[in-house]
Amino acid sequence: MKRSNRHDVVVIGAGLAGICAAVTAAREGALTALVEAREQLGGRVGPDARAPLLGADHCNFAYGRETGLIDEIMLDRLRLDAIGSYEIWDRVLRDLVRREPRLDLFEGVTVTTATKNDRGDRVESLVGHGMLGRSTEKFRGHTFVDATGEANLANLVEAEMLPEEEAEDDRLGLWREGSRLVTYLQARNMGKDAPFRRPEWTRIDWEQNEVAPRVAFAEAFLAKPEEVLPVEWAGEIPEAPPPDAREIAYAAWDFVKNHSRFSERSSHYDLAWISSILQATPTRRVRGDHVLSVEDIEKQTPFHDAVASGGAGFAGTDTFTTSPLGHVEQPGPFAIPLRSLYAKKLKNLFIAGGHASVSANVSYSLQAPLTSASVGEAIGVAAAKAALSNRVPKSLAREGDAAALRASLLRRNHDVWMAACSDPDDIATEAEVAVSSVLPTCSCESASRPIPASDEDVICQFPVNTTSIDSVSVLLDLSEDAELKATLFAGPANGSTFPDKALAETKVMAAKEKQQWVEFPFESQPVRPGWHFLRIAGNPSIVPQLSENAPVGAMRQVMKRGGIGPRNPYTELQPVLPAAPGPASSLCFKIQPEQQVYSGENVIQPETRPTHLPNLWISQPTDFKYPEWIELRWNEPKRIGRVEIVFDASLEYRFPQRPAASPWNKITSIVRSYRLLAQNNESKWDELAFVTDNHQGFRVHEFDPLSTKVLELEIRGTHGLNRAQVYAFRAYQG
Repeated sequence: MKRSNRHDVVVIGAGLAGICAAVTAAREGALTALVEAREQLGGRVGPDARAPLLGADHCNFAYGRETGLIDEIMLDRLRLDAIGSYEIWDRVLRDLVRREPRLDLFEGVTVTTATKNDRGDRVESLVGHGMLGRSTEKFRGHTFVDATGEANLANLVEAEMLPEEEAEDDRLGLWREGSRLVTYLQARNMGKDAPFRRPEWTRIDWEQNEVAPRVAFAEAFLAKPEEVLPVEWAGEIPEAPPPDAREIAYAAWDFVKNHSRFSERSSHYDLAWISSILQATPTRRVRGDHVLSVEDIEKQTPFHDAVASGGAGFAGTDTFTTSPLGHVEQPGPFAIPLRSLYAKKLKNLFIAGGHASVSANVSYSLQAPLTSASVGEAIGVAAAKAALSNRVPKSLAREGDAAALRASLLRRNHDVWMAACSDPDDIATEAEVAVSSVLPTCSCESASRPIPASDEDVICQFPVNTTSIDSVSVLLDLSEDAELKATLFAGPANGSTFPDKALAETKVMAAKEKQQWVEFPFESQPVRPGWHFLRIAGNPSIVPQLSENAPVGAMRQVMKRGGIGPRNPYTELQPVLPAAPGPASSLCFKIQPEQQVYSGENVIQPETRPTHLPNLWISQPTDFKYPEWIELRWNEPKRIGRVEIVFDASLEYRFPQRPAASPWNKITSIVRSYRLLAQNNESKWDELAFVTDNHQGFRVHEFDPLSTKVLELEIRGTHGLNRAQVYAFRAYQG
C-alpha cells in the first residue's frame, strides 16, 4: 500500500525533542507529521531504552528546571504515575500526541530516501517504509525537522557535517578511538541462587573494556542493583556482524556474576530486562551558521537569537556516556542560538538534539533529554513560522525576528536564560496591580525540626533587594557556650546560586541555650540586589533549626558528598533540593532590613522564573477560608479574550529521572482551585473560568472577547502549601 501525505511541518524521530517539536508546531497552527521508525514513543527515554531524564542538573543554578511543554509533560506524569510504570509514561506521551488535531503520528515507518529540489538547497519529500515492508509513505512538506538524535535525516539529504574533533583546547578531550555503544539492563533479586552462563556467541570480554565505563557499571550495580543500569562498551568493536544490545549486556552481566570481586553479592540476582536499543556515541553533528562551543557555555555568551537554554554540563577529558568522570559543571545556564539549530546549506531543515551545530564537547549537553525537549519546543515554533509564513530558518534568526520568536515562546511558558524578552501584546503591563496580601520578607522564622549537629559549615541562601544588610539572625540550639564565626557572601554576577564573593565577616559569643536567635551583625554592609549567603563556620556544639516550605529564594546549602561526580570548578557546595514535590527547606533565619521581594508588581514583569531574584508574588500564610487574589485595573476599558497564568511549580524540585513509585502526585505550591473574573460596565463580576483541580504550572484561558477595566484572579486553594505563589498574570485582546 502506497500513500502520499502533505504537511506543513514533517518531524522525523519521536523522542522528546521530536515530540515537543511536533506538538508545538501543531499548536502553532501548522499541519504536522511525526514519523517514528519504532512503534514506541520517547526515543532513548521511552520504554524500550529507559535512559535517565537528565536536564539542567549541572549548571550551579537551583531553579534551572526546564519549563514550557516538557514541564507540562512531567507534571502530567507526576499526576498519573503512582507506581513508577513505563506503561504510564508511554500513555502520557501518547495522550499528548494523539489529542493534537493538527498532528498526524506515523509509527513503525523508517525513512529511507529523500528528494531535494533542483538547486539542492531544499528538502522536498521523504519516503518511508513500514516495519513489515507492506506500506510505503511519502511525506511532502514545507519544513522538515531532524530529531533522530543521530543526524539520520541530515545524512540522508547530504547536509554538511561538522568534522570530528579531538578537543577544543588543552583542558578537554573526548575519547576518540572509535564509537562507544550504550544500552541498559535491569536485574531482580530472585531470593535464591541465580547462576548465569554467557551465551557462546558473545564475542565481547567485559574486562577488555575501558576502565571508566567498567567502574561506572560496577558502582551503579553495587549502589542500586535493581535499578535500570547503563552499560557502555568502549573497547574494540568486533567485526561484522556488529554487536547488538544483548551481546554487550550479557558480557557485562557475565563479569558481574562470574568474574567480579562482588560475584557473591550478585549471586541471587538475575537479568530481568535488556533494552533492545543500542546507542552509538559520539554522534554526527550538522553544521549550522553558528557552532556552539564550550567557550560559549563557560562565558554564558548572550545571543541575539537565543531560543532555548541548557544546563546539563559538558564533556571534558576522557569522557564516557555512562561515567560522570570527565564531565564538567557549568557556571550557570547557557543560551542556545537558533543559528545552531538548522542546517547551514539547506533552507528548510531544522536540527533538534545533540546532533545540532555544536562542538563535540557540547553535544553531550544538548543530548540531555530534557534539554533536547526544550530545544524541540523552540524549533516547533520556528518551524511553524517558517512553514506558515514561507520563511527560511536563517531569516528567523535575525535580531527582530528572533525577539518575536522568543515572545511566542514566552506565550508557551518557555523561558530563555538571560535573554531579553518582552511581549508587546500583553496589556497587563499597562494595568495597576493590587493583591490581597504580600509576604513581607524572605525570612523563615517558624521551626519545623532540628538539623543534626555536625562539624560542617552551616550555609543559608536568601534574596536581597536592599542596598545594605544590617544583620542576619539564625535560630540555633547550643550545647555549650561558643564563639561563632560567620561570613556574608554575595552570589556571582550571573545569578547562579552559590557563594562567590566574601563581603564581610563577624564573630559573636553565644550562650548555651535552646531555640535562641543568634544575631550576626554586618554594620550596614553595602550590597547589590541578588542571591546572598550566610556561612557559619562548622561547630559541633550548634544545632540549626530547619524551616520547611521556605519561600522561593530561601534555601540551605551543604558541602558536596564524596564519590565520583562531574567536576565543579566553581563551588564545593550544593543546594539541598526538595525530595518531595514542593518548595525547598531553609534554615530558620531573620534578616534586617526586611527583604520585600514578593510584591504583586512581579506578576506583570517579563521574568517568569527566578533569575538573580525570585520574581514572583507570594501571599501571606493563609488557610484559604477567604481567597487570595490578584487584580489588574486599567484606566480605560480593555477588550480581552485571552489570559495566561504562570503559577509557582517549585522549579527547585527535580522530577525522578525514571518512572518511580511515589506517594505524591501533585506539586504542593501549584494553585489547585481558582476563578477568573471580569468586572462589567455595571460593576458586577462575570465569571470567565472556574477551575477546581488544576495540576499544571501554566494555564491559558480563552473566551469570547469582552470589555472590562478590572480583571481578577481569585485563588481558593493550592495542593498543600499555605500561600499563593504566582509568577505571571497576563492579558491579551484575543
